Amino acid sequence: MKKKALPNPEIPRGTLEARGDRVAAAVILYRPDLGVLRDLIEAVLPQVERLFLLNNGAPEDIQDLDATRQGMEVIQFGQNLGVGGALSRAPGLAKGARCPFLLTLDQDSVPAPDMVERLLEAFRTLSAQGIRVGGVGPELIDRRSGYKAPFMAPIRGWLPRKKRGFPPTGGTMEVDNLITSGMLAPVSVYQKAGPPRADLFIDLVDVEWSLRLRHHGYRLYGVSGAQLLHSIGDTFTSFLGRQIPVHRPLRHYYMIRNGVFLQTLPYIPVAWKLAYVLQLVKMAVFYGTFLPDRRERTRIMLKGAMDGLRGRLGACDAHRHGVSTDGKHP
Repeated sequence: MKKKALPNPEIPRGTLEARGDRVAAAVILYRPDLGVLRDLIEAVLPQVERLFLLNNGAPEDIQDLDATRQGMEVIQFGQNLGVGGALSRAPGLAKGARCPFLLTLDQDSVPAPDMVERLLEAFRTLSAQGIRVGGVGPELIDRRSGYKAPFMAPIRGWLPRKKRGFPPTGGTMEVDNLITSGMLAPVSVYQKAGPPRADLFIDLVDVEWSLRLRHHGYRLYGVSGAQLLHSIGDTFTSFLGRQIPVHRPLRHYYMIRNGVFLQTLPYIPVAWKLAYVLQLVKMAVFYGTFLPDRRERTRIMLKGAMDGLRGRLGACDAHRHGVSTDGKHP
């Protein structure tokens, strides 16, 4: 399938530097598709001051990549720290590069040429209104299907419902959480609220951090017109008129484990916990009934639930032995 193209407006060079909005970008790598990664680098490097490639995999996985580009640096961890572990290092790298803003990206995402400027403009506008902005994020478009993922409004109330939608054209929408890929946040926010949790390893790392920001009084926003091509799930399946992203079985371990563990954290809003309990039940029933490998998915989800209750976090055994969940995530 031909991949979707994003608009390509002309952005005045030097605009961000002139305003003092120096941005560092951090991309988490694990056995990347080098073709897609090159597209990402070409798209993001002109928009930021520094680009850090944080490699959770083996050095030979990216040995054919030109790592000598000006403004780009490859960080080899020598071990798999997971998404959470790699992200926890990124704010320090941005601070060391004297960049007040940090943009985080997945290795399979490609930003529109004006994405960073649109995110910064939204941040400036909201901040000028006296809002404590913790982060802003783009509209996500699945690179294979063209599916545009809605944002989720903040979950509130004792009968919580997940309300999904899109910001008005040219405007912003307050959201419950932002995903890692495409999130732009001030480095000062990481310093005040703390970095993402390394022990969650993969799933819900961004959700936990988003909810922690909101606990500290920050607000998060989705931005209309800022666009990011992204791979949502491994594949899609249709169910009751909805397109549902489907991951490999091992990812369901982390989804369930971390979702259960977040129920135990005191700063997570009660409304979110109630809504997510229902989500966990739906996930377990759907993944264990309607998808292939039902027995394996059910077994690994039960293990995830038990580990979440016990607070057993970090990498699961498969990752400790170098097994990938889907070829792109650690």
